[in-house]
Amino acid sequence: MFADMGIAPSAPKMVLESCSDNLYAKSMNNPYKVELPFSETGAVASNEIAISGKKITVNIDLGTRVVKQVAKKGEEILDYIYLGTSNRKTSSDSAAFDRDLYKRVRERIEARLWTDGMSNGDKIGALAGYINATARYPDSPTTNPYENPTYWEDWAVDGKILEYWMFEDVTLSEIMALRGGIADCYAAQILNRAAKEDLGLTYLFDGKTVADGEGVWIGTGSKSSNPSNPGHMSLWYKDAEGKKGCFDAWGLDGGYNKGVTCEEHDCRSKIIPLG
Repeated sequence: MFADMGIAPSAPKMVLESCSDNLYAKSMNNPYKVELPFSETGAVASNEIAISGKKITVNIDLGTRVVKQVAKKGEEILDYIYLGTSNRKTSSDSAAFDRDLYKRVRERIEARLWTDGMSNGDKIGALAGYINATARYPDSPTTNPYENPTYWEDWAVDGKILEYWMFEDVTLSEIMALRGGIADCYAAQILNRAAKEDLGLTYLFDGKTVADGEGVWIGTGSKSSNPSNPGHMSLWYKDAEGKKGCFDAWGLDGGYNKGVTCEEHDCRSKIIPLG
């Protein structure tokens, strides 16, 4: 996605600093314990007290999302870990960068889906249909390496399925839903953002009542298209004449196309190029 948007990330730069003096000074009062390499259930604590070590600082640019750190002894890999690099604070440079990037990605897709003759409701429906036809539902059979190896090869790293929200990277999680990645029913928030920011529609629901005029609002649980599911989310749209319609956006296998592979569904050909 970064390459398609003309954003070339630079290689991370590492700075090593000795922290032995600090660790030794703390070893008598508030010592740091050594952690052995991570297992499937997390870090394994040791009784060893750290009295020497190095501080590693990794400097990255705004186009870098994840850094893999590898610990080696000679050529033997002792351990590795992935670090999410995004910053969710709304005042941060990376947060502003993410919001702008997300909007630009969305607008490029909308430019291919929307025509002048379409109503606002038609445009929202087209975006929902695009997500439904290209994204995959979390933990569905079609994200499994045995059921759908093509998808797995595109989105797996070190034998684990790559999901940006693992790093609480909300903005890029929504971009992922627009690139044939993973999306659940909360992708209705993408429709909501498109309706408000790209179509200029008003958000009508104040928590109690729906205002007059054309606009949108999010419905969850009993107020969604699936009232029996308390966690389901849908986008409601009301046109200028007062006619209401409900839109859902979620990945394949979220209620239909169960078990269909990328080859059978031809979903990869439906992904709109950004470049």
